[in-house]
Amino acid sequence: MPTNTNNSEKKGTYDIFREIAIGLKVQPEYLFIFGILLVFATGSVLVGITSNNPSVQLLTFAVFFISLTASTVVIWLVISSKKNVNELKLSEEVLKLSGRVDRLSNEIESACKLINLVHYGTLSFPAEQLYSIWKKLMYDLDNKFYAFSYINPDEWTQEHTRRLLSPLKSKIDTEYADVNRIFVIDDLSELQNLSQIIEYHQKYGIGVSYVEINKLYESTPPICEKPLNFGFILIDDMRLAIFHLHENRKLKSIEIVSDREIFKKYEKIYERVRNLAKPLPSSTSKI
Repeated sequence: MPTNTNNSEKKGTYDIFREIAIGLKVQPEYLFIFGILLVFATGSVLVGITSNNPSVQLLTFAVFFISLTASTVVIWLVISSKKNVNELKLSEEVLKLSGRVDRLSNEIESACKLINLVHYGTLSFPAEQLYSIWKKLMYDLDNKFYAFSYINPDEWTQEHTRRLLSPLKSKIDTEYADVNRIFVIDDLSELQNLSQIIEYHQKYGIGVSYVEINKLYESTPPICEKPLNFGFILIDDMRLAIFHLHENRKLKSIEIVSDREIFKKYEKIYERVRNLAKPLPSSTSKI
């Protein structure tokens, strides 16, 4: 039994020193502080032993006591710092895992929405999912695609623009789909900014026209309310994609609607706009 007790004490002492060593690796500045305190404590004991003056002895032992207490505090801080770092690392891992689970959950939810676009009345998506939604819409497209576009011209300069147009060209070439886009602009100067993307539309066989926004406000009755904050696409005879815009006409969200009555409402808007729109004659040959 005494042997076991001694072993336990030795093991406990070893664990303490091991904790201190690990802690000092985490917070090495404590080693410097601990060294200074140790020198003070040792020096005070030596001075007290060699001195015959009671006042000096009392002072040195007071310094020894203070140094010993401070050393104990440093040891506690070292051990605690090691534990805190471990707890912090564990917390970081938990947060990372939670973030991954959230992202996976969002991806699964988005995938389910995309799969069920046909079966639901209305579904909303963030702007970041535009390309995924677009691919699904293009896959379902049969013979008609009418777009009413008021999006900021800068958005058309993005790298993915041609990728969005390519499926339309394929539908025109293989299924003879009727594809047209009306660009809604604030003023005629925007046509210059849109010139390259208009050229791509024309090369792909997409009919292009434009209308100034004031024409929509000034018509009787007004075709759109001020300020206009949306664009839309009519796909075949049922599917409707509404593009909600920020004040700067940047894309905010996308709403997919499979409702015949709502579709008819936007179809009437498109027909009225088409009567006001001016065609842009093609200056290039179809590729």
